[in-house]
Amino acid sequence: GVICANNERSYPCGGDTYMLQLGENQHYWTSKKDPWKKYWINIKGTNAKKLCEMYGLTNLHHFPGLDLKDDFVELIDVVRNEVGDNTGKLVEIINRMMFRMYQYNSHITKSSPAMQIKDYIDLNASKVFSIYDIQKRFNKSESQIIRTFKNEFGITPYAYYLENRIEIAKNLLVGTNLMIKEIAANLNFYDEYY
Repeated sequence: GVICANNERSYPCGGDTYMLQLGENQHYWTSKKDPWKKYWINIKGTNAKKLCEMYGLTNLHHFPGLDLKDDFVELIDVVRNEVGDNTGKLVEIINRMMFRMYQYNSHITKSSPAMQIKDYIDLNASKVFSIYDIQKRFNKSESQIIRTFKNEFGITPYAYYLENRIEIAKNLLVGTNLMIKEIAANLNFYDEYY
């Protein structure tokens, strides 16, 4: 297929991700011989715009080889199958997708070990995990991980993880109608009064 957005042309293939922003001059079409099967969502509003700005995705359109199919399928399943307010779960999935686009764009594999640990924590902020999970992921000892992270960011990985989860909770409190109990459950806080 072909995507034209703001006078830029790209040619997405199976397994690619692309993002078109509201208000852009955009056109896209598929080949008649090999039509697309695509998963798509429309996200609009102030929070969507802020997420794009926060992750530096405002002028990006095509992410070749970045396959977000599993995330889209999960998002669609949540919308179809969840009973009650599923806003927190939807926000979590969308945030994860945008973070993966950010990672792709910043070629995270070439960054410092501390930045890789930080990005791993950011990607898993709503999950319960321990320093042991980070050790397994990066094949380093607990003391190496803490020292590497603290030298670059001035804070331990766990303190950063906790601050990150609290920041997400604050954004959900301000930007959604979720109750504190629901936000605590979505972010795996064991005590909603935390």
